[in-house]
Amino acid sequence: MCEKNNEIYEKAQEYYDNKIRLNLLAELVYNEYFKFNNLNEKLSLEEKRTDVKGKVERSQKIPKELKEQIISLLTTDSEYNNGRVFRLKGFSNKGCDLGADKNGFFCFTLRARSKSYESPDKIPQKVIKFIESTG
Repeated sequence: MCEKNNEIYEKAQEYYDNKIRLNLLAELVYNEYFKFNNLNEKLSLEEKRTDVKGKVERSQKIPKELKEQIISLLTTDSEYNNGRVFRLKGFSNKGCDLGADKNGFFCFTLRARSKSYESPDKIPQKVIKFIESTG
């Protein structure tokens, strides 16, 4: 058991050094420690991060017109969850992040999110400042 813990610790340290997101690190540790088999076990952690583009393309919840805009704004930290895409390019130097859903683009923090707008440019500065203040 102690040997297994050392292996997990070494892998965790390796991923931490490479700045892998904590949720992926936690998933790795859980899968390694408990030998949990999930549907995505064939994908490496790096592939899971880059598969967001594929998830957006296959999404039935996001309209076709928005998909092209969303794909052009994807980053390595972007995440897809249930018809919403988080951490797109746009507000990296500000206190909030850019996201998208079926209704358009929104800015968000951990505690709040704006309503959806047609494009990132149409989100008013007043709204961005308010969302940043919740940060």
